[in-house]
Amino acid sequence: MKILSPREAATWCQEYHVALSDRGRPEDSDADLKFRIPRDAQERVHLVSQAMGAFRDETVFLVWFDNWSVWPSGQRMHVFDRLRMSYGETRPLIDSPGHLFGQTEIEDATSFVTVAVLFLWDCHIVVPGRRKLLFLSHDEFGLSKGIELPNSERVRTAAAGSVRPRVLPVWSADHRDPVAGDPLGCPVSVGEMLEYLDPLLTFRVLPENLEFIQKGQVDASSYWLWVFHAEDKRRWNLCVFTGSDPPGGPKKTWMCADNNPYDLNDRDYVIAIYNKRY
Repeated sequence: MKILSPREAATWCQEYHVALSDRGRPEDSDADLKFRIPRDAQERVHLVSQAMGAFRDETVFLVWFDNWSVWPSGQRMHVFDRLRMSYGETRPLIDSPGHLFGQTEIEDATSFVTVAVLFLWDCHIVVPGRRKLLFLSHDEFGLSKGIELPNSERVRTAAAGSVRPRVLPVWSADHRDPVAGDPLGCPVSVGEMLEYLDPLLTFRVLPENLEFIQKGQVDASSYWLWVFHAEDKRRWNLCVFTGSDPPGGPKKTWMCADNNPYDLNDRDYVIAIYNKRY
């Protein structure tokens, strides 16, 4: 096991193509299934054993703890500190929340995650490429992708392609530099995104409703992907591009938003929008 600082854990995610949310934690908005974390302690232990079995054959996976102080009266940090000390780790958890496990360390990982679930901490478990992910929340629910647990429910209630497409007109401008002070380097401000969305939607999107998912590159263009949710809980995507439009043409900055009617994963969605396939 290797224990990582927040920066080291984020770097590992970037190197292994694990998208991070705007909070800097592994992204889970495209999880397929949702399940309840039981109240009974023995049932929680059993749930973790079932869930972690899905990682038994993985060469490497990351366990990232967060929000461990939400329920201070229901935990004993001393237990976790002593567990980590047995591995030679003496740093505070806030300075070293990432835990990288290898294929032979599944029992170690299961024990660490068990403590987190008993204390109701947030816990992200993810493999390279996010083929599998597990999120255990302090609010007593879990999300998974590529892992099916008993009594799980599908997050998406509509079958792919059965949702009526809602594609907003493209907003376009000359090639723009990043917004001053924006750590993401996005050339369109949140205020401009909201001004674009407001007259075109039947519901209101507030700044705090916009969640940054990832940035990246498609051909010679850079992109920034954001999500928000409608009143019916349907996920909407908003993607900002800057680069040649069309490819090889003049440089432009443009954005488009829609309700992702085909339930594409993030990468496929960005490519589809970039190529204006729907």
